[in-house]
Amino acid sequence: MITILKEVYRTSISLLSHLIVFLLISFFFCCREDGNRSISEQKQGDKKQQIIDITARINENRMNAELFHKRGKLYLDIKDYDEAVRDIKVALKIDSTQTIFYHTFSDIYYAMGRVEEAKMILEQGIYVDPEYSEGLLRLAELYLFTGQFKESTDYLKRVL
Repeated sequence: MITILKEVYRTSISLLSHLIVFLLISFFFCCREDGNRSISEQKQGDKKQQIIDITARINENRMNAELFHKRGKLYLDIKDYDEAVRDIKVALKIDSTQTIFYHTFSDIYYAMGRVEEAKMILEQGIYVDPEYSEGLLRLAELYLFTGQFKESTDYLKRVL
């Protein structure tokens, strides 16, 4: 009887720790601000016009990774995933040190339902910058969604 109670206790503690991880991740992601867009960009309603404007700027400077990244995010917003992937790949080819580019690339794959690839891309970004907290949190969230609780907890601990 005592052995059974000990096992129930261990299982309860394990489930409770996973619940805490889930709640922490949920808190971080529901309450974070999107620091990648300015207020003025958020207020501009026509994403397609923004794409046209950024395309004109890209034509003036084809080596500006940030412009490709911005346009890729806009394509993601309008669910044009092929164009979003193309732009983020160009941004990464120009500058592979920007972890936010990997994060956006991961978000595109996630939106396409390709969660394993989303994790893999984000892990590449974490390799570039092991202290990238938003990437670590996102990885914790992705692992949680796929039922990989230990990995989720490990990434969350790296942030805390």
